[in-house]
Amino acid sequence: MTPQPAAGTEQPSDSGHLEPARSWPTTTSGWIAVIAAGVALAFWVVVPAVSSAVTHQGQESGNRLVPTIGLVLTALTALFNLLVLWPGKQRTLANGIATSLTVLATLIFSVFVFGSGFGAN
Repeated sequence: MTPQPAAGTEQPSDSGHLEPARSWPTTTSGWIAVIAAGVALAFWVVVPAVSSAVTHQGQESGNRLVPTIGLVLTALTALFNLLVLWPGKQRTLANGIATSLTVLATLIFSVFVFGSGFGAN
């Protein structure tokens, strides 16, 4: 008797049969998408901490540059993750989580960058 996959963990294959869901990417592009998501989200923690430690009081060189770079990096990563997830058919748990986090982060950070960063004088 072969064990059956748990309910909700099956995926239809190209042949129409149900296969167990995969947790980790199986292609190089899937791994690149997950790693890029980690790098893009870590950017929002590491770079502001480093730039605040390095900048001197009264210097405002990175006020708009760092958030803009972070937003562009996160948006490109979200787009790449979406392309890997749907047209690339890399539908794994890790890619789904990476795509969800980067798309959500792009939406939230764009409100911060455009709402407060560019609106302030």
